[in-house]
Amino acid sequence: MKKYFTARNLLLLLVTVFFGSIIWSMGYETLLPLLRAEQWPVFIANLVGLPLILIGTAVMLWGFWVFLRDVATLYNSAGWHQAQQGRANHQLGGGERKAAQRQAQGLALAHMRPGLLMLVGGIALIAIGGYVSRLG
Repeated sequence: MKKYFTARNLLLLLVTVFFGSIIWSMGYETLLPLLRAEQWPVFIANLVGLPLILIGTAVMLWGFWVFLRDVATLYNSAGWHQAQQGRANHQLGGGERKAAQRQAQGLALAHMRPGLLMLVGGIALIAIGGYVSRLG
């Protein structure tokens, strides 16, 4: 028998209800009054800007998840442990320890970059959507 109440399905249901309620609220409390008042420029601006804000929020939350996931995998990688051992080894010369430090920083940046780029991209979409919403 197939299970329907798995953690994944419940999470998808929760996300769908959450974003669905936001979309309903945007339509009922923002767009519908503008449509009834026939304020067309403001209506069009909000019709474009509000979805950009919602998409930006989703991208930002996904970027945060990717950032946490990738940083967690960083600490379990063999290259990270090797670089940390090189940094902590006081018998090595200063140049070798600095090379291990640069290796550790490079690994950390490589693991953090995708999530941080999505976070920044989501914030940019939110800002653009807010600007477009206020154009009307």
